[in-house]
Amino acid sequence: MPLIQLRLRAPDGQARLEIDDSAPLQDLVALIRERTKLRNFSLKYGYPLKTLDVGPTAQDTPIRELSLRGETLVVAPLDPPAPVEPPKPKFTPKGIEPDETSLEWRDRGGYLVLRVMPDDNSCMCMASSSNAVRFGLMADFTRRRLCKPD
Repeated sequence: MPLIQLRLRAPDGQARLEIDDSAPLQDLVALIRERTKLRNFSLKYGYPLKTLDVGPTAQDTPIRELSLRGETLVVAPLDPPAPVEPPKPKFTPKGIEPDETSLEWRDRGGYLVLRVMPDDNSCMCMASSSNAVRFGLMADFTRRRLCKPD
């Protein structure tokens, strides 16, 4: 009564099985049903995958005659599960409140302003264009100051 080891790959995970090699195929099918909680399935094994006949005519075949020692059995359910789609949450955009936090920047004689931009993936463009318009004078001042010929 030597035992053979099989690997089982099922939709709910993997498992190792040990079964007597003189046991009939119906015992293996019953063991797989117990582990997977599936009633209707097909079995595949080998590479490339070959279908293992688990029909009523093959149920009495001893496992040793199927040459399954060390194989990985892939369980494919025949009854597709009912698709369960979670309800999609209703989209509600974030409310944007105008927020201008400013700090006095005494060293530069001005203010540092924090502006909140909308979160719609265009914030960098909006921030850049906003800064270009608002701080155009500062950019001109910086350019004139840094680009003086010596």
